Amino acid sequence: MQMVTTTSRGPQEREQSLRAREGTPGAPPSSRLASLDGLRGVASLVVLVCHTLLTVPRLAETGFQFGSATPGSWEWWLVATPLHVLWEGTGAVYLFFVLSGFVLTLPFTKPADRLPSWRSYYPKRLARLYLPVWAAVAFAAALWAVVPRPKTGSGWIDAMGAGVTPERILGDATLLFTDGLVVPPLWSLRWEMWFSLLLPAYVLVAVALHRAARVHWMPWAQWAAAAALIGVGTTTVNGFVRDLPLFLLGALLAAHREELAATVTRLPSWTMPALAALGVVGLWLPWVVGSGSPAAHISLSAAAVALVVVALHWRPAVRALSGRAAAWLGTVSFSLYLTHEPIVVAAYHLIGPLLPARTPIGPAALWVSMPVGLVLSLAVAAAFHWMVERPSHRVAQWLGRRFA
Repeated sequence: MQMVTTTSRGPQEREQSLRAREGTPGAPPSSRLASLDGLRGVASLVVLVCHTLLTVPRLAETGFQFGSATPGSWEWWLVATPLHVLWEGTGAVYLFFVLSGFVLTLPFTKPADRLPSWRSYYPKRLARLYLPVWAAVAFAAALWAVVPRPKTGSGWIDAMGAGVTPERILGDATLLFTDGLVVPPLWSLRWEMWFSLLLPAYVLVAVALHRAARVHWMPWAQWAAAAALIGVGTTTVNGFVRDLPLFLLGALLAAHREELAATVTRLPSWTMPALAALGVVGLWLPWVVGSGSPAAHISLSAAAVALVVVALHWRPAVRALSGRAAAWLGTVSFSLYLTHEPIVVAAYHLIGPLLPARTPIGPAALWVSMPVGLVLSLAVAAAFHWMVERPSHRVAQWLGRRFA
């Protein structure tokens, strides 16, 4: 994502350059970190695949409602084996949290003479989050106004069928206290916003712990403290206790980026692929130990940290995640996350009545509605990025200059 002025660059390269200039939400600050953008893009695709597969009633029973599947059945293979990593939506959200902790903290770990201004940070950050969120809420409300959502008997589909009311629209638009009623993925953006508001505290803690570790403490004492916070989060479903500490893991990675890079160069060549394998296993393990268990929370947290380190420092992963496909997904990842769920559910409701026959996986309509939902979600995400997200970046940049 280096800034280059030549006119011979392709649209993907120009887009990456613009993201580097504008500092888009979730975008890495330099080309050296482009692989993190690709990792975020892959995670957003995993969420899309997850929600698409959850329109299958038997997968919703096991993957959403934590039911049991008959060993050897097709749903058992998708839910209870490592294949589940390909649609592990919850693990993808953990990745989002750790990535955001890293990317937002990183600029504030620079030398004092190059630190960004907190005065400009807040208006820029609020614009970058709120403007796309408001547009996504309006899009979802409009889509639900024209697509009826009768009860289907499928647990996940019906859970996404909450009525759109002015109160729910307002709740989602304020973001800080929503559970995602009109735009369900906003439940996680709620914690993203809280972290964004509390970023100075995260930076203070991460930098202070980093300095203390170098001068007074054992180097990994702070990671033990972070692990203890994650452990406390296993005792509750309160997001302030359970989810916000995940951002600290990314903040600590940012504060230790130089030491981490130096350590990686001294490790045996097999270490990074082994860490990647452990990250993948960590995403799958919750379906062995129980998805809602304390061990699942710890496993997903550790997996997110491992995969971020791999994306930063393992060359094969860096190359793959910096490639065109992953880079494009990274470009539209925020828009895809905001807009895909109403599209996937609407496709199910629109096509289902047209093909009422049954198949071994459920309604025959799923063979049509799932690929339609996938393709439309990607197309709408690309359009939403150009029509909403990019203009919001420009507004954010103007606000940053205004309050510099």
